[in-house]
Amino acid sequence: MKALGYIPPVPRDLLPAALLMLLLGAAPGCQGAIAPGEGSGDGPEASARTATGSPDGDQGESEPTLPGTPAPRPVPLTAPPEPGADTRAEVVPGPYADDRRFAVLAATWPARVAQARERLPVVTGLTFMAGPPPRVILTALRDETRPFELAADVVDGRKRVSVRVNAEPHLGGLLDVDRTLLRALGTAALEDALARRDGAPAWVLEVAGMAAANDLEERLAGIQRLWALGRIDAIRVDPDDPRAALATGTAALLLVGERGAPSDIHRLLSFVADGDDADMVMGRIAGEAGGGWVEPARLVLHQRVRDLDERPWRLLEAAEAAYAEAGRAALEALLPARLPPAVADELTLLRARAALDVGEVELGRSLLRSLPADAAARLREPAEALALGVEAELARGGDRVRARDLLRRLRLDFPRSPAGERLARSEPTLGLQDDPLRWMREVRERVAREGGTSLELDTAERYARVLVLDHRAGAAEGFLASLGRRAAAPELQAVARAVASEQEDPSLAAKARAADRLRAWRAEPTPERRQDLVDGGLATAAMIVDMVMRQPDVRGEPRQQMLVLAAEAAGDERALRVLEPIWQADPLRLLDDLPLLTSAVSFDALDAALREDGLVGRLGLGSEVVWDVVAGGLEQSWLRARPGFLAAIRSPSYDDRRRALESLLEDPDLRVPRRWLVELMRDPAPRLRQRAVEQAATQGDVDLVREALADERPSVRSAAVRGLASIGGPAARDDLLAHLGRETDGEVRSVTAFALLEVAPTDGRVLASLLALVREDDTALRDPLVLALGNAPRGPVAYAVADALEAENARPAPDRAYLFRLMTVWQRATRFDLGWHPAMTREQTALVLARMRRALQEQRLADGDS
Repeated sequence: MKALGYIPPVPRDLLPAALLMLLLGAAPGCQGAIAPGEGSGDGPEASARTATGSPDGDQGESEPTLPGTPAPRPVPLTAPPEPGADTRAEVVPGPYADDRRFAVLAATWPARVAQARERLPVVTGLTFMAGPPPRVILTALRDETRPFELAADVVDGRKRVSVRVNAEPHLGGLLDVDRTLLRALGTAALEDALARRDGAPAWVLEVAGMAAANDLEERLAGIQRLWALGRIDAIRVDPDDPRAALATGTAALLLVGERGAPSDIHRLLSFVADGDDADMVMGRIAGEAGGGWVEPARLVLHQRVRDLDERPWRLLEAAEAAYAEAGRAALEALLPARLPPAVADELTLLRARAALDVGEVELGRSLLRSLPADAAARLREPAEALALGVEAELARGGDRVRARDLLRRLRLDFPRSPAGERLARSEPTLGLQDDPLRWMREVRERVAREGGTSLELDTAERYARVLVLDHRAGAAEGFLASLGRRAAAPELQAVARAVASEQEDPSLAAKARAADRLRAWRAEPTPERRQDLVDGGLATAAMIVDMVMRQPDVRGEPRQQMLVLAAEAAGDERALRVLEPIWQADPLRLLDDLPLLTSAVSFDALDAALREDGLVGRLGLGSEVVWDVVAGGLEQSWLRARPGFLAAIRSPSYDDRRRALESLLEDPDLRVPRRWLVELMRDPAPRLRQRAVEQAATQGDVDLVREALADERPSVRSAAVRGLASIGGPAARDDLLAHLGRETDGEVRSVTAFALLEVAPTDGRVLASLLALVREDDTALRDPLVLALGNAPRGPVAYAVADALEAENARPAPDRAYLFRLMTVWQRATRFDLGWHPAMTREQTALVLARMRRALQEQRLADGDS
């Protein structure tokens, strides 16, 4: 166990493991403390001081400076600062040069710095009165454990402080950049005021930082969590030991809050900045002479630390121990259904690691994806969480695009993390090297699967930019639209302008590429090559319109395909406007073309075109006439109530067409126009054809149902058979008899046989055909049919059975199994046993049949009587 001395920056709820390495190490009984001159800035002669930072934030990084080489020169922002922005705010992107997160933060950096400088005197009373304010540089220090550092600049022969804010912990989600700015400026103001002296005590710098950032409670929470996790067993408050600066500064602020007033913080910092002894000033504020304030401050801090509810942390310790000793089952058995919020992210990460360790990749990946976006600030090992995410996404069923995003963030935001170094060494074996074609394919698959909103903004920008460079402006426009409100993000505006420009006035290169893609598609019309054309956007549409106008005699399906393709490529809002020149040359062609274009044009665009002041008016056509052609017998009011119907009914998506059909069938008062039934009976999906056949039967359309008997799918033919049976009548009987002779599918034959028995149970031809089926070896058809015939009207069945028995017995070698089945039908239908059994000879059977005929002739078996 350790005593608490100097503690580096603490995130809001948990101390990251990277920061724990800096704990308490140089003094006896302590480990990991920052020694003077090693980055803590304790020595008065230190040329660069690492100050403690605040919990929360964003991230970034700059190129490391080699010994003996000049430091990288800060690069001012390219955009002019906003009114009120600080002109001494600078950025050095370093490794973040292509990072969109850094670009967004850099764009607001001058305004953030100006706001922090205005707030500093209000919350601390400190100012930069001795000269101009310090330079505040957003950069990357290549060490995520250092929120900022103070460096010494020489200005007009006088040493001045400059501030370097580290982008890495802020873009990595560990710290809040605005609080870090305030903390850094508060610390810098004290250092600047005391530049000619020995500098301020380390604990006073902590007080200045906490007062500026207003993060005393977060600092205290970090100490409490260390206590709860057993990382410390004693709290050391010592103004003379820089390694105890955080504990001492926290205790001092707590004591001022208990014994003094808020203005006393201003007094303490102002007197120290003027050169007064910090211990004496603090003693006067606390009402204790000299250094007598230390023990009361330690007791206040100790009491506040002990006020923490330790139960969540005990649960975390128990969960880790259970997993280490007994495995995943013990871990899951220990955890409650509702995880305590204080340790929920840690326990979720532990569950994910346990699931991946036993090969339950889907569960582990799901748990990692469920971590909230700000979880890094609450995890002890955020870099390990990213590394685990990379490995989970690379497993079967994972998302390689997300894996690349996570790996990139790990390398940028956590450069000192062992997890990052481990994955960097094994990256060649992970298969994540840059491969533009593979990258594009993976991103496209992810967008199709999860939508564009699942991408990081820098990935989204790169993807849209690559689409434009590949002359796929239509795809880029659709992708940006799919982002919703995220499309307004500053980092996407440049590529959005490029897309808009290409869509309004396609370049010659884009048109040439569209022509190449069209030739490739016509040579091999695959769905992939068709999508290539649609992705081309307005360049594809303009090229197709020009081609169709040069070949006005092209008709039929080739023309229809070209027009639909052009409409899809142009996009809903532009489609009819782009195609209008074709119809200007021949307005009547619109009547043939427009119904087919409804799959690519929204109802609103179609409605606008069919107004008298729209497209049809400009072409000199009557609006009502064109509406009748487009609506196909449906009322305009019905279509307006369902604006998506026309596009959905011809959509390539099965679900869209299914929903369109359901909207037709859900209205009990609507008789579906025959045109739509005909179109649906040609649908590629058998289920939709079947539903159309069933609706045609409901409406009594025998001709349409009869056509479906020739469908290639047995399910559709079965529906047509049942439909004819429901319609009934001699025509249905004749159609079913003819179909029974043609049908080859056993199940459909069975449906047809029973349908015939339903439609014409007393018809001699029907009964003879059905009795002939009893001979077959198909037991699935034969046996149920024997039972059904036995329950049919007995008179007609008895005569039909007698005829069939006599015909079979007259053959040179009668089929005794068939005779037996026929006798079974006779006996079930008439309830009259003639005493026949299969062992009888043909002559004996003939005698039995003679008795059967006499019985029928004597009318002993009238229909319905025995």
